[in-house]
Amino acid sequence: MTEKARKTAGAGPWWQRSAGWPLWLVAGLGALGTGLVGLLDYVLFYQISVIFLYLVPIGFVAWFGRRRLGYALALLSGGVWLIAELMTGSSYSSPWVAEWDAAVVTAIFIVVAHLTGALREAFARLQTLADTDALTGLANRRSFLWAAGREIERTRRTGEPLSLAYLDLDDFKQVNDSRGHAEGDRLLVQVAEALSSGLRAADLAARLGGDEFALLLPDADESESATAVARVCRALDSVLAEWEPGAGYSAGVVTFRTPPASEEALLKAADHLMYEAKGAGKGQVFYRVIL
Repeated sequence: MTEKARKTAGAGPWWQRSAGWPLWLVAGLGALGTGLVGLLDYVLFYQISVIFLYLVPIGFVAWFGRRRLGYALALLSGGVWLIAELMTGSSYSSPWVAEWDAAVVTAIFIVVAHLTGALREAFARLQTLADTDALTGLANRRSFLWAAGREIERTRRTGEPLSLAYLDLDDFKQVNDSRGHAEGDRLLVQVAEALSSGLRAADLAARLGGDEFALLLPDADESESATAVARVCRALDSVLAEWEPGAGYSAGVVTFRTPPASEEALLKAADHLMYEAKGAGKGQVFYRVIL
């Protein structure tokens, strides 16, 4: 998901939340883990090999921090392993044998750090594709419903209001028919940028499909939601001015004083109000408070 789509989509699962840990903390925990494994390696050298345990802090740092930190810890772990080897009095036929073994072990550690970091980056890319509308970069319907459900649960705990704006472009088909689908896509991208530009940091803009968009406004009562929607409408009017004739929008804005039963109920209320605005002549924004 893009930064725009993440405004309220939240931290997500624990493996995404942990990726936001401070780098100094990740690096410190990794170094501590390597030190503890090195100590264990020294103590248990004659009983059992614990070389595989070095991979745990290396993988942790490469996943939750950055790949370069994983490389650095891999080098450190190779040095710790060599020190543990030498301190236990291991004998080698030639000094270079110990150095060779340390180089091989370190290379393995670096490969593990590289693969772990690459896997984490691939996972992040897949997560972005799953949560983001490919054309506009906004949250998609799946991501929006997840965020809406989370906000509904939060309002049940806090008692704060929750607002949602549902917006549909008027006569969008005419733009596609008269200017072509490439120009229609360009209009959708400009609309998405206008929607995002007028939002607070806590708000979420999403493309639900086609020419339908939604704005999730947490902790916004009817006055605050009207102010936010007015900012968005000014940005939209500026964008759509160059697309006349054949481009406009209708919107329904609902404010729930008590939490809706579900995210689908939240969306349905705003959707119905938007169609009321469209049926009243298009180009209008209707507001409603649901107690």
